[in-house]
Amino acid sequence: MEWISMSTPPEKEEECLVIMKGSNEIEALNWNNHYRVWDDYKNNDFYCKAEEASYWIPFSNLPNIPEE
Repeated sequence: MEWISMSTPPEKEEECLVIMKGSNEIEALNWNNHYRVWDDYKNNDFYCKAEEASYWIPFSNLPNIPEE
């Protein structure tokens, strides 16, 4: 499980955790492959341009939630 640089953007539309440039903020966003931008988590609207993010990781690469 490694963070992926935005020099290699996602190849398909998917939910991801995204580290924004210039901060340590992590956002849950959806990659819009048609427009090559990040949409909000609900996939309703544009959130930011691809170059405003520095790293991403798809939800599918996250470990399972531990059972309590």
